[in-house]
Amino acid sequence: MPERRDSVQSLIELIATETRQPIPASAAAVNAAIVARHRDVLVATIFYGSCLRPAPASRAGTVDTGDDRILDFYAIVDDLAAANENALRSLGNQLLPPNVFYLEVPAGRRTVRCKYAILSLRQLERLTSGTCLQNYFWGRFCQPTAIGMARTADERRRVEDALAQACRTMLLAVVPLMDGPFDARKLWVTAFAESYRAELRAEDPPTRAAVIYEADAGRYARVAALVLAPEQKQITWGRDGMMLYSGKGRARLHGAWFVRRLLGKSLNALRIVKAGFTFDGGLDYLLWKIERHSGVRVRVGPWERRHPILCAPVLGWRAWRAGAFR
Repeated sequence: MPERRDSVQSLIELIATETRQPIPASAAAVNAAIVARHRDVLVATIFYGSCLRPAPASRAGTVDTGDDRILDFYAIVDDLAAANENALRSLGNQLLPPNVFYLEVPAGRRTVRCKYAILSLRQLERLTSGTCLQNYFWGRFCQPTAIGMARTADERRRVEDALAQACRTMLLAVVPLMDGPFDARKLWVTAFAESYRAELRAEDPPTRAAVIYEADAGRYARVAALVLAPEQKQITWGRDGMMLYSGKGRARLHGAWFVRRLLGKSLNALRIVKAGFTFDGGLDYLLWKIERHSGVRVRVGPWERRHPILCAPVLGWRAWRAGAFR
């Protein structure tokens, strides 16, 4: 099927070009610090998230990495045990990836804050594939990324292939949910909203999904066209970019997303607890993020601060009751 191969290759090329975009000095400083910390086992670094999205029109040409923002990175490694420094952390990274670490880096006259997550290259490839039920990973990696470093050309290609596969996995998991005509915007907003509903998030899923799409609408439209072009037996293309899904599998896919919501929220809660072993200052970061996104301030007593892991269920329940999670 040459058309399918051509579309997949074009998608990979689009993602490969995107990952070569320049990153701001603050992100470069963080990237250098991650490289220095994990030099012996590091395969690649991936910069992603809100700080990489295009700025509003009033701040065109800039990347928002202000003092109240935390940059997001992934460190892709070839040895989880060496990257995590002890057996307990390594086991957690294998059983419930990723492990998340906090990093502060001086950049000029200010300090840049970063959280970076560790995955092995094999985990990245498996968790972005269509065989992975969790949307946690392909819901992130289908968004724009920049590769800060790659050890070899072949390993860079494998990372780029995984990022392109994340886009395919995301859209092909969502397109059967489309009822009636839809365009790229409706498809992506639905995809991101469903992904958010399968996590413990403070934001309103449709509202946040629309913000993500509008930040780079042209890019998402091009990705959708490349992913869906080979699906001519299931998708009818109409005027003005409108599409109609006529394939099978709606009930099965609706059921899969129901399972993702149950599984995803449970795993998110476990990841928050696990972060207590790896994320220095993790409790303060989580409280700050909850307040920043939801406006809910969760009060923490001295004993709870000294024992964040033990108190995690109580604090989580308190935040949920206050309306911090949906």
